Amino acid sequence: MKILAGAERADSGAAELFGQAAAFRDPRQGRAAGISAIYQELELIPELSVAENVFLGREPRRRGGLLDRPRMRAEARRRMRDLGRDIDPAVPVSRLNLAEKQLVEIARALEAESRVFLMDEPTAALGDRDRAGLFSAIRRLTAAGAAVVFVSHRLEEVLEICDRVTVMRDGRDVLSAPASELTKDRLIVAMAGETEVQGRRRGDSKVQGPTVAGSANSQQKSPPSGPLLETRNLSTATGLSGISLSVARGEIVVLTGLAGSGRTRLLRALFGADPLAGGEILLDSRGVRPRSPAEAAALGIGFLGEERRVDGLISELGVRSNVSLPSLERFRTAFRLLSRSKESEAVAGQVSAVGVRAASLETPVRLLSGGNQQKALLARWLLARSRVLLLDEPTRGVDINGKNEIYRLLRRQAQGGLGLLMTTSELPEALLLADRILVMRNGRIAGDLPRADAEPERILRLAVGEN
Repeated sequence: MKILAGAERADSGAAELFGQAAAFRDPRQGRAAGISAIYQELELIPELSVAENVFLGREPRRRGGLLDRPRMRAEARRRMRDLGRDIDPAVPVSRLNLAEKQLVEIARALEAESRVFLMDEPTAALGDRDRAGLFSAIRRLTAAGAAVVFVSHRLEEVLEICDRVTVMRDGRDVLSAPASELTKDRLIVAMAGETEVQGRRRGDSKVQGPTVAGSANSQQKSPPSGPLLETRNLSTATGLSGISLSVARGEIVVLTGLAGSGRTRLLRALFGADPLAGGEILLDSRGVRPRSPAEAAALGIGFLGEERRVDGLISELGVRSNVSLPSLERFRTAFRLLSRSKESEAVAGQVSAVGVRAASLETPVRLLSGGNQQKALLARWLLARSRVLLLDEPTRGVDINGKNEIYRLLRRQAQGGLGLLMTTSELPEALLLADRILVMRNGRIAGDLPRADAEPERILRLAVGEN
């Protein structure tokens, strides 16, 4: 995508756009040629409004050079409505949730009226309604003659929206065929190569997903001990109400539900990022009330946010600095100086343990793949000796091999005694990993299901409020 859009240069080979050679020096040239790129990591300016972000770099002006703000707002509102949302175009982007930000990013590309659209995981943060709005917009674009390159790990939507499918693995294309000739199984085999990927939940042949070494599919687990993390009637000003849950040592509890159901808000509240309005949090049966992420980390609570670059990584710093960030006090000398040798040794051991692939510990994390970035964040909280891990969509934007590695890591940490509370929008992933599934709806827990009772239809009915 970056090569096609002009953000990176190819070492060899050629690309053509409408029969003409296309080798752009920078993204500005790519945009001028009619290419719009929507990247997985959002490129919005939080302090600017929705309309200002939609028109960024292409602002319409009146006589005298002043911005034509009424036109910007009217057009931005129209584009958002085309995607199925009526978002106030004057609202700062910082006040939007992730799904709304993703739609603003898409609206900006649509406003450019390009001839080619490159979309990298555009539905990763979207619920069913927003996804339907995007697909409707894509169909209108292609009907009008535009070309769309749609990157996704969600195989159902690939087969639904795409005319042709190309599978890439290790920098090569390994399969290209009309979507009508393909099945999910064939795509998974092509994506995974020699990796074993056909897995089933114990006793349920209807659910397929990656097999995890050491998972609940392959090993019997001993019953969980008493609660490690517990909440009682928790509520927040962000819309959570009456949240009571528990996570035992060695247990993986998965939060699922529709977009906007409150999963991310719950994890943020537990990590001290959002203030509590009422209720209790207990850690090892002791009442705690973290008022900041630093206090939560000191208590042994780690957090992997859904937006890696916003909630976790410092992109320009290296792997070492990112992994050691919450643990620096451990590497102080008697004179309060930082011992780089001790820090590097500890980080290298943890990075090796979780399988981060990087040229060196000083490699900027922005250069790592999505899977390796997630593993670096896991290494951070394991180095910090966390007892509870809060994971918000830990496999978002990660390819199938990277997902398998993360699944193994999570199960291994649970077997080591950590308590894991994670969210996922992918039902097969929830059914694969969870010891229990909590279904959220409108800021409340609508159901607490043990694995044996967690049928897909039942989960969906709880999520939409039909039970």
